[in-house]
Amino acid sequence: MSRFFRIILFFTISCVFSQNVVVDNSFGNNGILELPFDRLITNGGGSAKSIILENDQILVLQGGQIDGVTKSYLTKINQNGTIDTTFGTNGFIFFNYYTPYEFSIKIQSDNKIVVFGGHNPVKLYRFLENGQPDLEFGNNGLVLVTNVSNSYAHDTTSFNGERHNLLLLENGKILIHYKFSNLSTSGYKLKCFNSDGSPNTFFGINSELTKNNSSTSDYISEFFFESADNKILGFSSNNTSYIFEKLNLDGSLDLSYGNNGTLSVNLPFSNQYHWNISQDHLNRFFVTYSFFVNNQYIIKYIRINSEGDIDTSFGSNGILENNFGIQNLFLLDHIVYNGKYYSSGSIINNDFELTDSILLRINDNGTLDESYHDIGYFIIPDGGSLIGFQNDDKILLSDQYTINETTRKLFIKRIIDQTLANKDFSFVDVHYQNPISENLKFSSKKNINKILIFNSLGQKVFESKNSTIETSIFPKGIYLANIEFEDNTFTSKKLIKN
Repeated sequence: MSRFFRIILFFTISCVFSQNVVVDNSFGNNGILELPFDRLITNGGGSAKSIILENDQILVLQGGQIDGVTKSYLTKINQNGTIDTTFGTNGFIFFNYYTPYEFSIKIQSDNKIVVFGGHNPVKLYRFLENGQPDLEFGNNGLVLVTNVSNSYAHDTTSFNGERHNLLLLENGKILIHYKFSNLSTSGYKLKCFNSDGSPNTFFGINSELTKNNSSTSDYISEFFFESADNKILGFSSNNTSYIFEKLNLDGSLDLSYGNNGTLSVNLPFSNQYHWNISQDHLNRFFVTYSFFVNNQYIIKYIRINSEGDIDTSFGSNGILENNFGIQNLFLLDHIVYNGKYYSSGSIINNDFELTDSILLRINDNGTLDESYHDIGYFIIPDGGSLIGFQNDDKILLSDQYTINETTRKLFIKRIIDQTLANKDFSFVDVHYQNPISENLKFSSKKNINKILIFNSLGQKVFESKNSTIETSIFPKGIYLANIEFEDNTFTSKKLIKN
């Protein structure tokens, strides 16, 4: 596994930048904690579901091979990157389902942990902060949802983001959304529980609403959020529009909202490949739509205000259509931190494989924040999906690597972005000839560990551990040399080949 910090260049003829990101060696083993249970490739991949707690510990929900059986597990990680062995049983809570995509996880205001997931039947758990079952909830901390013969907490739609199928309401109620099938019908149910795990019979019909393919469906939404006025706001999107519907806390439509409780808005585009939605700190919605056009991925962003209308103060009349000069950018995760949108994703190569991962920052008005690393983004060290930011501005990511043809290893890593910490940058003095000759030699007081060279499109064209490089293979143009030193710091230098 590489520990090298790759970065990518986007510049015109006069633009060059330097990045200041380092591995946090106080976390785990040189900044990385490998989770103890390997994951079968046949059971899917992807990043862990994770939540950063107020004390900067993190909860991680993932699947793995445990005693020869594939299960999911929940663990708590200390601030120093070790497993908290006081949590659960020796640091773990195990579930008899193989993928974390079957689960959602939320933290109550009293720090109790709510987990929803599984199938046949779906299950709702609540744990104390130390990982022990909350005996005041359901039956010894567990509620079995047995009102249908077949039930699933996950879905097979093309949506690729967080499922938003578990909602903790301001009034202490818990809302779950799941798929079901019986001999005669199938569809979805929205079910509400009291804070002790008992059904909230004041919600819908005997605590639930039902959606199916008939005209008698109680609701139409796919994903659920709490509205700015503490009601239930459902969201769905298709190829031409998106729809919000607003429910009162008893499950009835809020007839004062939109058109008798629903609001439909036409999209100014169609044929999107992928979409992802998240809710920000001001109860607005940030929706990313991805398109595949002429063998390239195109990103379009929409911000929707708390009432469900397109927010025209964002981008151009509420829409941002920009790949920020990065070809085949595919964004997956979005987090709001200190009033900025941070989006992480990957660059897809010509073989449609995910390569470098990227983290970019978008201003509140929808423009790329070019004060961030002088260009608005940087390549995430060794790849990874964004988990979030700690209170001290350190960044947590999750990723995996392949062990063999059947098995993957998942790990958590922590990096320090010194631009967030407002630290003074110390630029390393590196000597080299520019414009470059046929033999390019880098020299520095620090020991050079590795050199990567990128062309003006941000593509890596060369990698070497040798400080002397034969450059006759490089066409004329502008390049960026990314130089890593043995102390895990690095610098970037502009190169000109005439």
